[in-house]
Amino acid sequence: MANGDLWQLPDGREAIEVSGSSGGQLRVAPKVENWPFPGPPEIFARRLCTRLPMRYLHGQVPQDEEALF
Repeated sequence: MANGDLWQLPDGREAIEVSGSSGGQLRVAPKVENWPFPGPPEIFARRLCTRLPMRYLHGQVPQDEEALF
């Protein structure tokens, strides 16, 4: 997982991973609809979130570099 990765949160919102994630915790900045900037960072349990495809990878989901689960 890396800064800038796109995630879907348990409540259905999309968010961008920011620095400060560790182990089972995911620190993300949720996207704000009709606003050019993300909201303030929030922390979620990584196992409750789903990684989303990235545009720069042509719609593929990034591969994990290490298993954190």
